[in-house]
Amino acid sequence: MNKQIFNQDEALFAAFEEAKQARNFLLAEQLAQKIYQKYPSLDNHYRLVDLYLMQDFQQKAYEVALEEQDNYERSAKYLPQYTQLTIMNYAFLYARRLLLRNNFPDDALDRLNKQLTSAEEFYASIYVHKLQEKYEQWQAAFTNVRPIFNDEFQLLISQLPLATFETIIQELLPNAQNPFLIAKTCELMNQLELSMDIYLKDVFTEEKIKIVSSALTAPNEQPFMKTCEQILAQSLANEDAALYEMLHEHMMQQLTLTYPFTPPISVKDYIRLTIQLYQTGQISEKEDIATIKQFQLIQEKYQKIIQNLL
Repeated sequence: MNKQIFNQDEALFAAFEEAKQARNFLLAEQLAQKIYQKYPSLDNHYRLVDLYLMQDFQQKAYEVALEEQDNYERSAKYLPQYTQLTIMNYAFLYARRLLLRNNFPDDALDRLNKQLTSAEEFYASIYVHKLQEKYEQWQAAFTNVRPIFNDEFQLLISQLPLATFETIIQELLPNAQNPFLIAKTCELMNQLELSMDIYLKDVFTEEKIKIVSSALTAPNEQPFMKTCEQILAQSLANEDAALYEMLHEHMMQQLTLTYPFTPPISVKDYIRLTIQLYQTGQISEKEDIATIKQFQLIQEKYQKIIQNLL
């Protein structure tokens, strides 16, 4: 029985190769799908991607590759090909993020960086009107205070050369009104390791403050957030695990929404008053009045942002 299965599998792979060599792409695709369904691996998935590339269906190849995005990003074998595919589809900022991971042989890294630079320059010289439209889309998105979910953000950053993105940051971000897009833009600046100084209106104090992009951390790595996690764990993790989990998720969501800004209050006060509010429904009268007002103002700011999500 095992020998019979082996022979059947051998025949399936042989039939695929024969169809591929004969450029019978319809049959080759059907066989590649069958192989992948029977033996789901990245090697077998790339057979499909490669078939579309052989036919110059670059967009289709990219769409199929995105089905296994996480696996391609982790694959030393296929990461160079996958990154090249992102460049071919003008996913410039995504390609740059991949290249910054340095999981490439030196020759591949150098080659892909040159390809990316050339592709960005070509796109910027040919599609001037598209980049103007993209700029206007960003301008509108920064102005309107509403949620910007991942699908819309991916559209905003697609086909966007780095130089154009930097112009958008310099010219539009300082006067942005949309906290959702401000947070996502600053997070991308961190991921791209940009070195820029910008002045943004703090969502809490409404004062302009200097943001040094090279000093930004990922949202979940902000010192305020890390300290919150530590103190919250010390206060509740062993005493009330359910409340700990609820407050942990609640605070992480709040702090992510207002990234890169953090509440103008000490972490200890923030945690203590948050726990009080959830345990008793009110803040103790023994607390300092100025601290209470500060905490209430912060909660009002968060509530206003959350209302725009609904």
